[in-house]
Amino acid sequence: MTRILILLFFTLTYSMEVIGQNYMVIGESSYPSAETITLQSDSDVSFIKDLALIFAKDDEQAALIVRSALVSTVRISGKLIIVLNDGTSITCSEKGQKENIDGFASTEYNITQEDLAQLKRSNIQTVNYEIQCADCSRNLLYEGKYSASNRGDSRTNFVLLLTDFYRD
Repeated sequence: MTRILILLFFTLTYSMEVIGQNYMVIGESSYPSAETITLQSDSDVSFIKDLALIFAKDDEQAALIVRSALVSTVRISGKLIIVLNDGTSITCSEKGQKENIDGFASTEYNITQEDLAQLKRSNIQTVNYEIQCADCSRNLLYEGKYSASNRGDSRTNFVLLLTDFYRD
């Protein structure tokens, strides 16, 4: 009877750990990830939607996937600038994975260890990003620089989220 209880305990513990894992897939890569957090768009243009942030664990370093509902010919591209509540900013470079599937443009960015340390000390205020067109003759009006903010009812404590997700 004791063996059955011990086996049941470990089975349930293992099952809860597996079920609790989130994964992010971009291109042909899959990463364990934190929950998806949505920042409110600061744009008053109706076709620029909110921006989703997904922090993930790559084999070598932290990664950030940004995603937004956009038409199929545009991509989130170029620099990503994360402005923190303490007034500092982090500039992230593209990791190379970009896609636009089912009306959602996603791009993967590198997060260095120094960036991660900053993110664990001060909350995210705003994310500045750029939209570029693959076929600008059709969607020129999408191109430009936009921002999304951590505000309102959906305000998130990224310090807590990232400290918990990226435990050393």
